[in-house]
Amino acid sequence: MSDVAPAGTKSPALSVPVVIWGPKPPENKICTIRVLPDGATIITGSENGHIVIWKLSEGLIPKQLMIGHSQKITAISQTSNSTTNTRFVSASSDGRVCLWEIQDGRCIDSTSSITIHRYIYPFTYKSSRHTRATRLFCIGDYSDIQVMDPQDLTVVFNIASRVEPDWISCFTVISHTEKEDQLIGLTLSGMMKVWTLTDLEKKDPSCSLYEDESKRLEIQHIRSVSYLSSTRRMLLIVASSSWMIIDMDDLSTVVFYKNKNTTKRCTSGYLTDSDKVTIGYTDESINVFQLPIISLQKEGAEPIVSSNRPTTNYFDESEPFIVATVNGVQDNVKSCLNDVQYAYLPYDLTSEPSSSGMTEKRRFSVIRSSKRDGSVLVWNMPPFDHQFMKAVPALRNLPFKFNGTYRESLASIWQTINESEDGSMPVLNSDAVCCSLFVTSQGKLFLGRSDGIIVMTYACETLARQWLRVPAERATSRKLTGHDAAVRTMFYPFEHDTKYDPQYFVSGSDDFSVIVWNINSGSKIHRFTVHGGPIKSFLIPPSNCSKQVTKCIASIAGDNSVALLNIRDSKCMLLASRHPFPIIQVKWRPLDDFMLVKLSDGSVYVWQMETANLDRIATGLLAEDIMAACDEQIGIEEGTDETQAHHAVQLIRALKNKNMEAVNKKLLEEQPVVEELLLLIKTSRVAVELLYNLVHQWQFYHFLDVHRELILYSLRFLLLSPEFFIWIRQQKRQKGKQ
Repeated sequence: MSDVAPAGTKSPALSVPVVIWGPKPPENKICTIRVLPDGATIITGSENGHIVIWKLSEGLIPKQLMIGHSQKITAISQTSNSTTNTRFVSASSDGRVCLWEIQDGRCIDSTSSITIHRYIYPFTYKSSRHTRATRLFCIGDYSDIQVMDPQDLTVVFNIASRVEPDWISCFTVISHTEKEDQLIGLTLSGMMKVWTLTDLEKKDPSCSLYEDESKRLEIQHIRSVSYLSSTRRMLLIVASSSWMIIDMDDLSTVVFYKNKNTTKRCTSGYLTDSDKVTIGYTDESINVFQLPIISLQKEGAEPIVSSNRPTTNYFDESEPFIVATVNGVQDNVKSCLNDVQYAYLPYDLTSEPSSSGMTEKRRFSVIRSSKRDGSVLVWNMPPFDHQFMKAVPALRNLPFKFNGTYRESLASIWQTINESEDGSMPVLNSDAVCCSLFVTSQGKLFLGRSDGIIVMTYACETLARQWLRVPAERATSRKLTGHDAAVRTMFYPFEHDTKYDPQYFVSGSDDFSVIVWNINSGSKIHRFTVHGGPIKSFLIPPSNCSKQVTKCIASIAGDNSVALLNIRDSKCMLLASRHPFPIIQVKWRPLDDFMLVKLSDGSVYVWQMETANLDRIATGLLAEDIMAACDEQIGIEEGTDETQAHHAVQLIRALKNKNMEAVNKKLLEEQPVVEELLLLIKTSRVAVELLYNLVHQWQFYHFLDVHRELILYSLRFLLLSPEFFIWIRQQKRQKGKQ
């Protein structure tokens, strides 16, 4: 079969996305970090919602930039503990959870909820005799622990508490060979809870797993917890100003250490060996502590340390002391606890065979991310074993100082890239560019700048000047002037729906204005100044809306307002304003002539587009149901009883809002509606508003001739209703005051 398309046929087009960056790197304020089990993949999440995939081999190299979140990344986790796993999940501060594939960088699935996750850990257990299942244990800004399915991101069940339910600050899973696994969770106030992970397959949202025991610890502001499986007893608990090791047999305190520097706060810790502890601090420094050997030995019990360790303290020190350190920054005293993130990667090294056979030595890598400069540091820790400690002559020779094995950031990579200044366009290398838009049908690239100017260039020429060595000719670019402040968003309606004129191009700015341009001539057609805040984005209504609405585009502004702008007739059709909270979503019910605006507090404002009236405000579950029912009308030209409001209800609504165009359409084209309206009038108390609106319309006499029976029924019901006498009394009072 030939790959060449025959004559007269159109071969499918290939779209290749291209991202152009200037000398300024993408903003990458890292707020969370995770290392995958393969040991070669590091994932970082930033404050702007970007996710960066780093590869660790002979160095640290950024491989992928994933954009799927619009808010701060709060948690990242792999979907399983397998070394061949290529999927991970990410959570953001707006409650959105995404499932990603590392191989091609696509987002497989996503979901939204009202909960915010701060830490996610995959737990694999034996679901049946021959199968194993994995669940994601999640903690965050909610009580106790949620268990999520990594395949469809649904909450399977909850791990709850009977005693003092509270937000879980950190947790760890303790695996046993002879009994069920246990989950150790700690709250910020120092409450430790123990759950036995049994019969997980039988749990559902209505059947939670409750704790077996709980105990109040003498430590607060807990940040992290670590368990060393080789000892089966040691549990490290790290607080902001101290850390401690407890014995899991009787929950007694084995070692307690308080920071000598009161301004230096702990943020993470890990048990790297049976007598070594690694602590990370907010000033980006890392300390490796040697624990006192005698404190780890208990009378009448199996010693925590292995038999090949010494039985006395190193240098006769009864308190933990620092063996090695990685220097931090000196001017970071007032940093927050979340500005620095740490991850720990254990791996095994098989040494040369000895007389006793093959021996394995465990090594650790500490990965640190900094929000300050967006850097990632990897430190491959040397083995601070017994031989190393014996080689140290005295305590005064400690600690040994390290700089880390690898350190990289997007800013440092940008500095090492050799770019040709002669071949690049100055407009791309300017910090003034605030937004961009590529119009594929025109082949044009629009760049919005901070001074209000829009630069219109040809995309192919821009790419050639940025990447290739072309003759230094004058760039065929154009400047569109009309805005007085930074241009924040641009929109080409024709590429979203062909019903719009291909000449129209729209831009929004911080000067609160929306300008309609002629894309061919670059001239300004009209300027809308209806908003009271900077323009944030544009939308288009569905194609099955009314004729007037289909001429409009929707603009969303920073003052929590939405406007329907008729770009063909240059007029504002609807300004939905006075929303008390930011707008997060706009949907439509075209057949009912409704525009629905969802706010950040969960409420939904329902606006009627033709009359520009606020119909109602919905909250709670009703608001969610209203938003979910909007999709059923998209693409439907004619409504049914299930998708469209009742005809008589639509007519009453049109009369109430004085929309005589809709009244004539309903009454003149659909005669059965009149009979339905008569029945509705007889069985409801709407005649006062109905007749009041009719007598104030220009077409009242024509309406009376056509539908005399309707008016008579309305008058008859009006005279018998108490609302009529109340209305007459109000009119007399108003005339008396005048």
